[in-house]
Amino acid sequence: MIRRTHKTLATTVAFFLILSAVFVAPTPVAAASDDALMQCMVDCIMTEGEAEKATCKTRCANIPVNTQPEGLDCMATYKQCKKTCESDKDCKKVCKTALLNCV
Repeated sequence: MIRRTHKTLATTVAFFLILSAVFVAPTPVAAASDDALMQCMVDCIMTEGEAEKATCKTRCANIPVNTQPEGLDCMATYKQCKKTCESDKDCKKVCKTALLNCV
C-alpha cells in the first residue's frame, strides 16, 4: 500500500513538474508593443508613401521567430522529472511522453 502511494505521488509530482515547465512563459506587455507598432507604421508610411502600406505592414509586423520560451530546456526538465520517479515505470512513461511532446 505504501509502495503504491509512493508511486502515485511520484507520478503526480512528475506530471505537474512537466506541466509547469511547459505552460509557464513570460507574456509581453501589449500596450508597449502596440505603440511601437504604430510608430513603425507611421515612420514607414512617411518614408515609403501612402501607396506602400502593404510593404510597411510586412516591415513592421511582429513575427516571433522562436516560439520556445526562453530558458525552457526539455532534456533538463525530463531529467528532473525522471529523478522523482525512482523505479516507477508509469512515472517514467509520463516523463518520456512529456519529453516527446516538448516544444
